Amino acid sequence: MEVEMKAQISVAQAKELIDGNIGEYHITRGGGWKPFHRRDTYYSFNGEKLNRPTKIIRIREEADIGDELFEDIILGKAKKFKDGTNKTFLTVKDKHTDEKGVEVNEETEGILIGDAKSAFEKSMKICNFKPYFQKRKDSVSFYVADKESREMHCEIVNVNGHGPYLEVEVIVPNVKCTVQPFQNLDDAKNFIEDFFYNVFGVTKFDGRSWAEIIEEN
Repeated sequence: MEVEMKAQISVAQAKELIDGNIGEYHITRGGGWKPFHRRDTYYSFNGEKLNRPTKIIRIREEADIGDELFEDIILGKAKKFKDGTNKTFLTVKDKHTDEKGVEVNEETEGILIGDAKSAFEKSMKICNFKPYFQKRKDSVSFYVADKESREMHCEIVNVNGHGPYLEVEVIVPNVKCTVQPFQNLDDAKNFIEDFFYNVFGVTKFDGRSWAEIIEEN
């Protein structure tokens, strides 16, 4: 189970986070951040436009971003992508967002290799599922932990020219954690809220889908 929250931050705040100026928290898993470029395609029956879906079918094409300026990445201006890093993922998600902007997701995801992508697209066509929303997502990805080694995944993202946003996610239970996993969903929510508040003073989260953000802005 994933618990995720997002909020818009400034370029200066993003830079502070990347530089590791995050108070009592520290960056883990390799000690740094990694830039990604993603193109996501969402499917619905007959291509019906869905602003806040609870059932999600998505294809994600991903590549590592090359040697570019940090500011260009978080402003969605990245142009260099590393050859041989391209991957395609199929994601099926059951997503629920509450009034505070807290997402709770049950997600199944796997990589598509060989003819699997073509087979998926043909199966969608047979079932009359069509693309209804596409997004470009440039991000820098890294892991952060508190002094008790409780870990979260952070991404500073720009989506279709909107950003930077900070997305923070934890897994319940997180079997990769070096300490006792989060006890429940509320424990995970409180952990993310504390991080946003302690580092940025943020108490309000954006619960809109990316389709809504792009349309409304």
